[in-house]
Amino acid sequence: MVTLDEPKKRIKYVRHLAGLKQDDFADYGIPPGTIRTWESSNNLSRKAANRLVKMFNKCGIEITADWLLTGEGTAPAPDSFNINKYDEIEFFKRRNADQEIITFCSPVNYYQFIEPGDLVAAFIVNDPDQYINKHVVIETKGNLQLIARLISIDETTSSCECYEDQSLELKDSKTSFNYNRIGAITWIRK
Repeated sequence: MVTLDEPKKRIKYVRHLAGLKQDDFADYGIPPGTIRTWESSNNLSRKAANRLVKMFNKCGIEITADWLLTGEGTAPAPDSFNINKYDEIEFFKRRNADQEIITFCSPVNYYQFIEPGDLVAAFIVNDPDQYINKHVVIETKGNLQLIARLISIDETTSSCECYEDQSLELKDSKTSFNYNRIGAITWIRK
């Protein structure tokens, strides 16, 4: 287990809990060089601790300046995060900016694992054939996003056939779509 007996260790611990890289701090107005300095020395001022508290609170992590400076009080834990799911999906997009992603809010139940209101994210796949007989996110030519079990795909015509049935039973509910993009389900937020 990691001991959090120094400010620099506590800063790094909370940064890892938030899933942030040092370079991500620039998005919150803290230069990456500054965070590197704070994580490599124990010269954290009260003013700096307050800046970090504000930044981590924006990420949904409740901490205090006293805890950062002295370790007194309760350390944050992953189950204590207070993150709005829409902020979380924006964070997910920023963290995966190098990937093409489809995101949407589910309007209906899909296959008993996605409920109305759940947020879904999928990484766009370059080879949709490898997802035959798997559940994927399909973005249709009309920009409708849905989850379906892929049956076949014709990349030359950008069309696919799938089961769009919203249950686990595969019935004769085949549907064909012209698609823009197909994505592998990567993330679901209840």
